[in-house]
Parts: sequence; structure tokens; C-alpha cells
Amino acid sequence: MSEQPAAGAAPTAPDGEPVSVAAPHSPLSPAQLAQLTAADQRIRSIDGAIKLAAWNGYSLLVGACLSGLFSLGDAWGLLSAALLGGFGFAELLGRKRLQRHDRRAPLWLCVNQLLLLGAMLAYSGFHLYVSLSSGSLVDQALHEHPELHGALSSIDDPQVGDLAQDMGTMFHTGVIIAYAALMVSSLLFQGGSALYYYSRKKHLDAFLRDTPAWVLEVRNARG
Repeated sequence: MSEQPAAGAAPTAPDGEPVSVAAPHSPLSPAQLAQLTAADQRIRSIDGAIKLAAWNGYSLLVGACLSGLFSLGDAWGLLSAALLGGFGFAELLGRKRLQRHDRRAPLWLCVNQLLLLGAMLAYSGFHLYVSLSSGSLVDQALHEHPELHGALSSIDDPQVGDLAQDMGTMFHTGVIIAYAALMVSSLLFQGGSALYYYSRKKHLDAFLRDTPAWVLEVRNARG
């Protein structure tokens, strides 16, 4: 009785020589496969923008959710959260368009970042102006509640009043620094993202110019 070959072993001829098994026939010619490979290499200049748009979009949506939770009952806070969420959805939409090689996608993402930058600068600038034009928290409290003057005057220990004044000043300074830092970081990150997205336009144009239409259809079908 002849021995059966082990599972997975290469078939052999009667004389013991291995028999080569031809690979499944590909519907694409070697030239077409080379075109697909070349397209995959050229699109790498766009992959960074796709990843950045995903990070920006999901980060904005998470920030919008957290802002909405902490702004319950505050109409302006909820409006800010809604705007932040809108920018997040627009970013993810631009990412989807870029994945489908939409020629307008880089400009869409660039404009979205510039609008977000304008909103961040307006928000931070307004609060920075309010903080600079007003005094410390202690001064604001005394202005809104004049009766507190008598309460502070009745304290025998002057160090208590000085401590409260110093703490209010420190907090006020911290608020100013925080809004100023937010403005600077927005200029750097949103401004930088907008420039980066815009710089991808020439790469996408070159990709679309040098890539056959059938390759684009295959890539879009693959997602």
C-alpha cells in the first residue's frame, strides 16, 4: 500500500522529484500590477494628511462632548460645544473626501482649520480682553458687593486681607496667561495644519494626473 503525502507537503513525481504548482492566475497583467504599486507609493505623500485629519476630527468631537457636559445650563457654553463639534464633523468629512482622492479635499481641510483658528482667536481674545480690563477676583467681588468692604475692614489681622488679595491676583494672572497661551497654540497648530493641508494639494494634483482612471476606481473600491 503506497504512503499518502503529508498534509501541506509539496506534491512529488513518481521518481521523487517535487512538482511545481503554478500560482493562481491574476486578472491583472504585470504592467497593471506595477501601476497599482506605483500609485500606492505616490499616495504616501497624502497619507499624513489623512491621519492628521482623523486625529483633528476625533479630538474636536471629544472636546465638544466634554465641553457640552461641563456647560449644561450655559447657553454660550453649549453653543461653543456645538461649534466645536461642527468643526470636528467637517474635518472628518474632509478626510473622507481626501481618501476618495477628491481634488477639493485639501482646500476643504485648510479652510476648516482657518475657520477654527478664527473661532479660537475670537474666543480667547474676548476672554483675554475681559480679564485685562477687569481687576482681580477680590476687586471684582468688592465692586459687585460693596458690603464686603466693611467685612474686610473688621478683620483685625491685615495679613488675611493681603493673602486674599494676593491669591486673587495670582488667579487673575493665571487666567490671562492661559488665554494668551491658547491663542499662541491655536496659531501654531491650526495655522500649521492649514498650511500643511494646502501643501498637499499639489501632491494630490500630481497623483491624479499621473494615475490611470482604472487605478483610481480600484483604489476607491478598496476604500
